[in-house]
Amino acid sequence: LSEVQAKAILDMQLRRLTGLERDKIENELKELTALIKKLEALMQDVAKILGVIKEELLEIKKVYGDERRTKVIKSKPGELSDEMLIENKDVLVVLTKDGYIKQVARDTFRAQHRGGQGVSGMETKDSDDILNICAAQTHDFVMYFTNTGRTFQTRVWDIPVGSRISKGKAIVNVITLRPDEKVTSILTFAPEAAKSRHSESLPEAKDKYIIMVTKNGTVKKSEFLEYKNIRTNGLIAIRLETGDELKWVMLSDGNSNIMLVSTAGKAIMFDEREARSVGRASIGVKGMELEEGDSLAAAEVITKVDMKKHLIIIGSRGIGKKTLTSEFKGQHRGGKGVKIAATGDKFGNVSFVGLVEPEHKEVVISSSGGTVVKIDISEIPNRSRTAKGVILMRLKVSQEEVVGAPFAVTLLSGVPLRNPACSSCNGNTWSIISSMVSL
Repeated sequence: LSEVQAKAILDMQLRRLTGLERDKIENELKELTALIKKLEALMQDVAKILGVIKEELLEIKKVYGDERRTKVIKSKPGELSDEMLIENKDVLVVLTKDGYIKQVARDTFRAQHRGGQGVSGMETKDSDDILNICAAQTHDFVMYFTNTGRTFQTRVWDIPVGSRISKGKAIVNVITLRPDEKVTSILTFAPEAAKSRHSESLPEAKDKYIIMVTKNGTVKKSEFLEYKNIRTNGLIAIRLETGDELKWVMLSDGNSNIMLVSTAGKAIMFDEREARSVGRASIGVKGMELEEGDSLAAAEVITKVDMKKHLIIIGSRGIGKKTLTSEFKGQHRGGKGVKIAATGDKFGNVSFVGLVEPEHKEVVISSSGGTVVKIDISEIPNRSRTAKGVILMRLKVSQEEVVGAPFAVTLLSGVPLRNPACSSCNGNTWSIISSMVSL
């Protein structure tokens, strides 16, 4: 204090000095009372607590945030990693409906000429069918999607190696599933360090989308990189409504069409851009309006090239046909669709719908009674969108129904697979490998 200021203070009366200190104490009391009320309200609301934590973390990130300087690795520095010890070779990943999985070397199946009968590909129980067959490499990642909407991830080398005719090991030995949970689709992709010839690599997948379709017609579209890092115990891929199940998972480039087909014989095709990309744990949007008791029988991602191809439609009573994809005009998402077949007592419900690729030469139709018939696709007549079709399989009893009709893949040397990421096959694929000649 200057000499003038000190003299002024000494000349002040005592009551004035006391008043100044009292005002300071009263102001401090008001501030503390307001702070106590604020903290008490905060402690009673979890959402407010999380909001404050979020604000503080964002502030810390803004002030101190920078690029990660450390790298998390599975093995200790200097030790040999799994990639160094395991040969990166071409394999087939085979999954059955009852949850048995194996990997086999691709050269297990010898090359044959077109029209061959193939070799036995897998032993399955009478009630079991092959669900997925993927071409991959042992260093690739595998994403498993379950009917409850969860996703898991492993490396292909984690899948047990089996012989050509073995049924494989239970998938619960590979991923942790709940008692009521089963795998309905798988996708494969290559690590960034090594691009696989059969799978999307991570740099290429940055512009890809994962399309998920449920039994009740819900469609969800998410960026592929949303699922880049998946915990050992899995992640929620889609939130499902009560009674709904995740059935189909496919990859898309973001500019294709999505086709949904119901068991009641209705189909809708809409631009996938009508289903905006959402976060990993979202529920998705309505893809198709279904009547009460109806459900989806098939889902496909249709590209511009696919519009010139045929669809095979088979009913539960064994009647089927081929129809050009171009007969299905684009509609808006959420509609009831148009007739894909004249369903009724003779046709039954739609059991199988599949896009015919150049490598598809035959279709293997199986019934609930265990009967199997293999038909050359060229013998199935072309029919209009609303026509019934012709008899492809004569059923022995009235209660018997067609339960699956996968394509018998006949890939000749140099012909690529259509979907290298390997989305789920449609329907049951009973003895599909025995119809293969070369992959």
